[in-house]
Amino acid sequence: MKRALLIAMACSFAAACSQPDKRMELLESTALNLQTTFEAGPTAVRYNPVECDCPPFEAQADDRWIRVALPEDPESAAATLLATGKSDLEDGALATYQVSLELDSSSPHFCANGTPFFEVELLGE
Repeated sequence: MKRALLIAMACSFAAACSQPDKRMELLESTALNLQTTFEAGPTAVRYNPVECDCPPFEAQADDRWIRVALPEDPESAAATLLATGKSDLEDGALATYQVSLELDSSSPHFCANGTPFFEVELLGE
């Protein structure tokens, strides 16, 4: 009985320890996917705000929408895109915009709820 309990504990510990590694592998592949998508040319982004503290923009990489944080400089092209997105959403449209982006860092950040997002630069400002 003790042996079975020890084996069960060891298995659960091994599974718990491997989960962060799998999550990091997924995040690394997501960053690589974003980078490849951005290098291929203009990327679809949409203004899709949520109730939590996640950034309001998402970029499309293959068939996934991934949260991205644009610079918050009020004089930047990102500020213009933000204003356009807000206006379109108020008019009832979840519009998609084609923009050139660059991954600022392959390191993900996390919203308070654990959703990952990546910082990006809007090119052509």
